[in-house]
Amino acid sequence: MSFRKYQKVLAIPRVLPATLFMFVAGLPLTIMTLTLSLHVLNEMGRSYFDAGVVATATALGFAVGSPLLGRKIDSHGLRPVVAVSGTISTVAWLGLPLASYPIYVCLAFIAGVFTVPTGSLARQFVASLVPEDQRRPAYSLNMMLMELGFVIAPATGILLITSYSATATIIGIGVWRALSYIVLYKLNWPTRSLDEAAQKIQRVRPKLRTWMSGPLLSAIVCQRGGFVCALRD
Repeated sequence: MSFRKYQKVLAIPRVLPATLFMFVAGLPLTIMTLTLSLHVLNEMGRSYFDAGVVATATALGFAVGSPLLGRKIDSHGLRPVVAVSGTISTVAWLGLPLASYPIYVCLAFIAGVFTVPTGSLARQFVASLVPEDQRRPAYSLNMMLMELGFVIAPATGILLITSYSATATIIGIGVWRALSYIVLYKLNWPTRSLDEAAQKIQRVRPKLRTWMSGPLLSAIVCQRGGFVCALRD
């Protein structure tokens, strides 16, 4: 795929700022679990088992919250969801350094549940802003930036934690995400194309067998497996 195709995509109005902003806003997502676990180990003085419980609570929060928030965005729009979930998530993150361990686990779960899924939102923005015949390079660019984030953010997070502390990094993540939510609320990029928004179609949930295929399942497994390996390394 030639670089010219990416240039054409980025020349579409609002695509370049949306792409760059979602990349920057999503950087802390790759170090959230790591930071919370190291805070338990280094600054709370607890065991690896306790750190694993926190990591599990955060991951479960992401697993529960991402599809839930995605559906709420589809039903009620971007701004209400960002306002509510952004406020709850920010309060949880800023309260984590002050909490005892049992409350810490609960706050980690809450922070995961109410973390707005930046990656899926970025793909929704692509679908709404980019014409259908140009979405392939747009999605490719989005995935390349996502992989770049997995390279940059963990190294930066470890540097911050070792240079300062996990507590300072947790507060930094909370502030970073809060600012991202404020900007996202203000800009309010569309999550549906004009044609889709204009159509009044009765929404029916498709059956699993109509969209779940072998190649799609393989792609999901490979993506999740790569993410787990990146966290383990």
